[in-house]
Amino acid sequence: TKAWDQLIRFVGTDGIPNGENEYLSLSRDVLSITQPEQFRMYACITTNKRIKPSGKFGIQKVEGGRYAVFTYKGSYRELDSVYCNIYRYWIPQSKYTLRDNISFEKYLNTPNQVNEEELVTEIYIPIE
Repeated sequence: TKAWDQLIRFVGTDGIPNGENEYLSLSRDVLSITQPEQFRMYACITTNKRIKPSGKFGIQKVEGGRYAVFTYKGSYRELDSVYCNIYRYWIPQSKYTLRDNISFEKYLNTPNQVNEEELVTEIYIPIE
């Protein structure tokens, strides 16, 4: 939450997803198999403002291509289980293979807006 608060202040937005900003997290690792101190996750906000990278704040670009999109409703604490089901069951049973690209989450609402069980998250998995 500290990272999100700092990012929101840096970008100068109100912290609530709206028509102008989207809130994403990009993950380079899987939390259930990566040591916490080595886990790489980037908190991101889309914006039309010109942002100059400064200190720990930079610009990330999400590459185009095909993604499998999963919509999850519920607590962020269960996202690990959702990912486990995607990688353990959905991918092997689908006609798709993983593409070497970053997966990411888009948060459609926030804990500031709704109760934990009402949170809605889209999960984007790069596929071929």
